[in-house]
Amino acid sequence: MSVQSRQAVRIIKFIAEMKKNNYPNASSFAKLLRKADIEENFACACSVRTVMRDIETLQNDYHAPIEYDAANRGDYLRDRSWVFHAPILTDDIL
Repeated sequence: MSVQSRQAVRIIKFIAEMKKNNYPNASSFAKLLRKADIEENFACACSVRTVMRDIETLQNDYHAPIEYDAANRGDYLRDRSWVFHAPILTDDIL
């Protein structure tokens, strides 16, 4: 799996966690990815810093309305109707 496709998968999973109101943060999400890597043999584990860069990409490149909730210690979508338009992943990228 290419770097771009791994990032796209991480971003989609992060958005899904926010839409489920799980209030992920960079640390908890990196832990979730490591768990999926071990239990599901899903090569998506990464560092906390990588997750932070993914969040910045979502905010800067895709204008995601992500905000931090101090009470829940995690991120959420300020506008729940926001839709992520994922880049098209072709077979050569995957």
